[in-house]
Amino acid sequence: MNKKILSLVFILILLVTIILGCNSIYNNKSFEEGNQKFIKAVHYFGDEAPMNFWSSDLSNIDMDLKKIKEDGFNSIILVIPWREYQPKIDPISYNKKIKERLHFVINKASKYDLDVIVRVGYAWDYYYNGQFSCKERFSNIFSEEKFLKAFIDFTGDVYKEVSKHENFDSGFITWEDFWFISYLDGNSISYEENLRLANKIGFSKYLKENYTIKELENKYGYTINNFNEVYIPGRDEYAFVLYYQFLDHFIIDNILEPCQKVFPELTLETRFDMEPIKYGKTYKWFAHKYMYKVKNTPMVGTIYGVSMGFENDGRRKYASANEVLNKFKYYLNSWSEELYPGQKLFIDQFLFYDNTPGFENNIAVKPDELGKFILNSENFLKKYTSGYAIWTYKNYKANLLYNNGFEIGKSGWQLLGDALVENKKQNNYVYLDENSKIRQKVKQKHFYNLTNDLFVEFNAKSSVPLSKIKITVGSFEQIIDITDTNWQSYKIQLANNEYKDFSNLQIEVLEGELEIDNIKLYSFIQDGKLYNSNNEELEMIKYIRKLNDNLPNRYEQQKVIYDSKSVEDEDWNIKFKTGFYEKEKSNDKEQVWMNRYGKILINKNNTFDKVKIKAYVPLENLKKANSNEEVILEIYSVDKKIEEKHLKKDGEIEIVINKKDLSLINGNYVIELIMNSSFVPNDISDSQDVRELSLLISSLLLDKL
Repeated sequence: MNKKILSLVFILILLVTIILGCNSIYNNKSFEEGNQKFIKAVHYFGDEAPMNFWSSDLSNIDMDLKKIKEDGFNSIILVIPWREYQPKIDPISYNKKIKERLHFVINKASKYDLDVIVRVGYAWDYYYNGQFSCKERFSNIFSEEKFLKAFIDFTGDVYKEVSKHENFDSGFITWEDFWFISYLDGNSISYEENLRLANKIGFSKYLKENYTIKELENKYGYTINNFNEVYIPGRDEYAFVLYYQFLDHFIIDNILEPCQKVFPELTLETRFDMEPIKYGKTYKWFAHKYMYKVKNTPMVGTIYGVSMGFENDGRRKYASANEVLNKFKYYLNSWSEELYPGQKLFIDQFLFYDNTPGFENNIAVKPDELGKFILNSENFLKKYTSGYAIWTYKNYKANLLYNNGFEIGKSGWQLLGDALVENKKQNNYVYLDENSKIRQKVKQKHFYNLTNDLFVEFNAKSSVPLSKIKITVGSFEQIIDITDTNWQSYKIQLANNEYKDFSNLQIEVLEGELEIDNIKLYSFIQDGKLYNSNNEELEMIKYIRKLNDNLPNRYEQQKVIYDSKSVEDEDWNIKFKTGFYEKEKSNDKEQVWMNRYGKILINKNNTFDKVKIKAYVPLENLKKANSNEEVILEIYSVDKKIEEKHLKKDGEIEIVINKKDLSLINGNYVIELIMNSSFVPNDISDSQDVRELSLLISSLLLDKL
């Protein structure tokens, strides 16, 4: 018998790799081998903001979609707000007008050979007549069954409508919409109310099913007599990791997976970034590991912003393109390694620039190097993703008004006197004569800031030589003369010391008669550096066009992905992939840790009859971190299960695999090692090691009989 001991090679990854929980995680044609479309998309909001798009003027849609296609994009993403689409949940009712507009937009997209992806749910719509606020809906999903059932029904109804179209591509929900409840601080409410809420949302049940009392005591840091005493921790407590874990499980188990039953292959915009958790006088990083487990879909969504990986404390404003590109490559590689075999990342928000309020301290790419970053992102997008999407294709004013162009009649407005909505040449507007007025109550104030100036904009034309109108915003008033008998644009600027409240907007005619359209009330403009709100080109659109030209129209989608970064053994052509960490030395012997899922590829040109792997099992640590459950190692070759080992004690094990049991894919024999348990040294000791570990592998041998 000839034996050759091969040196292990490794790949460093940032985040943990999820368990391959079943033999097949997908049932989609898009997983079959072959070329798949590489997505190049924009979120489409027309001439408005995402909050009020579905009630906006769509008269420019042909011009918009033609331009999107000419800029090299092949898809648009439509954001569908839950509350506006499904105004009532008890009993459930649907908005006929938004469905009509949905079909209209998808049909228009087809005309320009653009596919449509839908984001199911959005937490910021301005619909005037919805039952329950957006925050109440998305928060109560965790505590009241009728809200969860309504959301699932909403998801299924969206699928029923969009799947009627040949250019419908796919859909996703996002963790962002369900995150209101994460801002709860257990210390901000009474102990009695805390315990009631913990039981109501299922937090108590989750802890009881997944932890022992002793494990909870280690997290909370005090003696616990029974589960009924366990409260939702404060945000300054280390036990808050338990609350994050509960939310992650709920989103996957209670929301995503039931929604996939009514919306096949629905995916999730997953939270790959980590959050700091207070730990004494320092912090530990929490990764939303369970949220990586997205089954039954060919791609997993995520957001990427250039500030990721930097210290965003305001002391540094810019980073070079090369610095950001290095981090971009690192994160895409790391995130890709977290996916199930066969899945690809989809960056549904590629934030190469972002001016969103509240993130002013985030590092940006140096302005004179931003184009360089965009162009050089090409190789990493091709290698690690199924495509990308732009959030802000056209700069939009964060308009606080619903139905600002009267496209759906008087909905959202109070019309007083002789005011009425009219239509000429397929354009809606409101007609006002003397002493008539229109009024709207501002119900949500998304992206507003009382330290900024406030703007009122509108289009108007007078039917007489002179019309006078009074604009009222809260306590602010201004009179304007309208003298032009053709449509003209008007703009009022309110300095931040001139208003304290803008919960109401009113326009009253003091003299004359006129027509008014496209009214905006805003304090913020979302900037994407591609087109301004007047459809004029900005500095970065030329780089995006070039990027789209360089990116492929299709990509190779294999049933198992082998294109992530790896180091190849020059002598034997063996690759160790995904869950393997850096080499370590112990007693002059090289060894390597793996996390829950590790993959080994053996080139078919190797001559061998058996593979022998030796590994050390740290059973006590694994059981300590996993509620003393039985530790199991499963061995697969693609979808074929070879063996299952029930591990009973600390110590070395040997894994022997016959060549005849291995599947051959793309010229490589495939071995997959899957553990049901893992531990993070940082969680069970004072170690600074935050890797997720399971097996310590010391050798791999190819045996020839």
